[in-house]
Amino acid sequence: MSKKERLPPQLALGRFLNTVREEAATNSGFRSRLLEALDVEIYVDGEEEIETLDPIAVVTTKTETSFRRIYNQLNVAQLKRILRQSELATGPDLLRKSKPVLIDMLWARANNRATERGRG
Repeated sequence: MSKKERLPPQLALGRFLNTVREEAATNSGFRSRLLEALDVEIYVDGEEEIETLDPIAVVTTKTETSFRRIYNQLNVAQLKRILRQSELATGPDLLRKSKPVLIDMLWARANNRATERGRG
């Protein structure tokens, strides 16, 4: 049996919270679940923050108008990346699609996925 390190409570909690913070920074699904658990309205500011959001979580917490306003800030390449990374579309689905069509696709498919998961 290995001997466990002894730590004061504050340091142990600090390590735990750092681990959670690091995982949330690199894992968008984990980050979305944490934000959902907070049950607060999330304010999104800037394209980088939008790209880190899970569109399935966004569709369950925002109106369609708000959802479209959020994702309309992104360009075509960013929208395609979100659709692929969220497993809402494949490469062939995205060929020669305009920004409005991609936003429609993102809304519809995120909505469908949320419904499948019982969150819609």
